[in-house]
Order: sequence, then C-alpha cells, then structure tokens
Amino acid sequence: MVDLHAPEGEAERLADLTKEQQSAQVQVAAAQTTLETLLSQAPDLPLAEAAHKRAQKAEEEDRKEISLQERELARLDGAIQTKSEGAVEEKLQEVKDKQVRASQRAKQFADHAKALALLIDHLEAARAEAQETSFEP
Repeated sequence: MVDLHAPEGEAERLADLTKEQQSAQVQVAAAQTTLETLLSQAPDLPLAEAAHKRAQKAEEEDRKEISLQERELARLDGAIQTKSEGAVEEKLQEVKDKQVRASQRAKQFADHAKALALLIDHLEAARAEAQETSFEP
C-alpha cells in the first residue's frame, strides 16, 4: 500500500487562498452595493437627453424668430425713413423689444442646452465608472 502525503505547505497555501477568496467576495459585494447606490441616485439619462433635445429645438426656433425679427426691424427702419408717422416708430420699438426678448430666450436656452450636455457627460462618466467598479477583482 502506498502512503500519500500532502505536499509541504499545502495547508498554508489552501488557507491563504481561502482568505483571498473571502476578501475578493467582500470586495465584489462592496462594489455591487456601490454600483446599486450609484444607479439608484443617478438621474434618468433618457429624460435628460430628451430635455436637452427640447432645449436645442427651442433654441433653434428662437434663432429663427430672431432672424425674422431682424428682417422685420430692417424693413421697419426703411419704412421710418420714408414715413414720419409716430405709429411706425412705435411698431419699430415693439419689434426691437421682441428682438431683445427673443435674444434673451435664445441665451437662456443655450445655457440650458450647455447644462444638459454637461449633465449627460457626467452621467455617462458615472455610468462608466460604476461599470468599471463592478468588474474590478
């Protein structure tokens, strides 16, 4: 009968590997908890993208309105030169006021679009970081 003996240091190596496995399991559990927390706290990316697209569309519409108002302003400037009626000057002032308001709205929408683009970038970075964290050993 052959007497088999365990190789020298096998028990210690097995104990070390068991500790490493337990440590890895704890790290994986912590990473999963962190990922779940990040995902639960993250704003809804599709909603942010939709809001960004709406802001871009509104900005585009405002730019078209500004262009129309500028053309109207030029037309009225020409009419003022040929007519000296006070009503024409009031209309000109009204168009100028509309142009100022449209310009202000365009700036607001541009700011909103920039903020939403920044939010989308941060959300994508957070998602990528969360995915990397969940796959670390």
